Formats: sequence, C-alpha cells, structure tokens
Amino acid sequence: MLIGVSLWGGSRLRRGAILIGLAAGTAMYALFRPISFAEVARAPLLVAPQWFPFGFGVQAELVLVFLLVLIPAGMGSMAMYQMVADWGEQKLPAERMSQGIFAVALGSVLAGIVGGFSTIVYPDNIGMLRATRVGSRYATLAAGILLIALGSFIKFDMLLVLVPQPVVSAAATLLFGIVFMHGVQMLAKVEWDDRKFIVAGLAVLVGLGGMFVSPQALASMPLMVRLFVEQPVISGGLILVILHSLLCPAPPAGNALP
Repeated sequence: MLIGVSLWGGSRLRRGAILIGLAAGTAMYALFRPISFAEVARAPLLVAPQWFPFGFGVQAELVLVFLLVLIPAGMGSMAMYQMVADWGEQKLPAERMSQGIFAVALGSVLAGIVGGFSTIVYPDNIGMLRATRVGSRYATLAAGILLIALGSFIKFDMLLVLVPQPVVSAAATLLFGIVFMHGVQMLAKVEWDDRKFIVAGLAVLVGLGGMFVSPQALASMPLMVRLFVEQPVISGGLILVILHSLLCPAPPAGNALP
C-alpha cells in the first residue's frame, strides 16, 4: 500500500502515504488478530507535563557517555542534512549545518527536562520526506507543534501505541531502505584512494565486529569500554573521524575545486 500510494497515488495522496500505509496495514492486521481499544478507554484524557520527573543530577561519567553517543549521532545528522539538501538541490554551507546541530542539542536539553530522550535526526523521518515529497520547514514546524500539544492527550498517544509492531516495521523498512540507497549514491560520488579505503574499511569492520563480541567478554569490560565496543555508531564513527583526520588531510585552498 505504501509503495503504491508513493508511486501512483498522485501528489495529494503521496503526502499522506505513510499514514495511509499504516492505517491499511493496521486494518489488515486486525482481520487476523483483533486489536483491543480497552487501554485507550481506560487512559486519562489529559496529563500535565512534569519537570525533571526522574530527579536532577549531574554525573561526569554519564555526561561522557552521552557525549560519546551524541558525537557520532551528530555526524549522522550532518549526513542527513546533506542528503536533504541534495534532494532539494540546495547549497548547504557549514553555518546552516551548525545551526541544525545546535537545534538538535537544544532539543535534547528540553527533552531531558520533561523526561524524554535525546533528539537526533532520525533516518525514517528523512525517508518520510522523500516518500511524501513534503520538505517545507513550515509543515515540519506545524507538525511539531501539533505533536507537542497532543503529547498531553493520552488517548491519542495510546492510539499510536496500538499500531502493530509488524506494520511499523514494514513501513520503517521501506523508509530506511530509501535512506540507505541514497547513502550508497553519496558514496559513489567519493573519489576513493588507498587512504580512504583504509579509513572506511577499518571503521566499518571495527563497528560491525563489536556486535559479535561474546556477552561474557562484554560483561567483564568497564562501562566505557563496553559502550565503545558494543555500539557500532560510537566505535566505527570515532575511528572514522580520527583516521580521516590523520590520513586524509584537506587539500590546500588553492587546489580546491571551484
């Protein structure tokens, strides 16, 4: 359904392709396994947000952990920014990219105040942009305001929870696939040489290799080491940044392409 609406639904239907796909998938799922709305009926109508619902405290080691997690996430966000700029045939100077990273960091702080998770640029949202062809900042702003307002409306939240996980996974598979293939397209434009092959190959293999370390070995490691090993984004991302900085210096300004 999602593929059909995205390709042949026309401009108007394409804008709601994700919602249509989720609704149709949920309806088909309900034919084989009934969905109960009891939780929606029992949920309160409204709740007020709580400031620091889990308390407030600063621990240096946890700050370092989050820093290690968010640095590769920031790198991924910059890649997503460039991807969207390519789709819209827009130039993306470093200043605009820095503003985006600052907005992500500010969103993480505000989310932490109300007990939420850190905010990053999610690949499925970028895939949604490509599938619906809606890239307006004003549409994104309006959607964000609506979601913030509806966040206190628990019955609405419970309706979202009722969407079956297989349906969500099916939609996410398509959206992540779109982003993945555009990433491959971006890599095809890279002028590869021996240094870049070494940097990229080592970063990828180290990142993937940590996923196959035995649980017993991970349990014996200190927290920081374990976090580095078992998170491919951290291990691969940091190795990529460090090795690229050491082995692939930027060309002199006089040799830069116009």
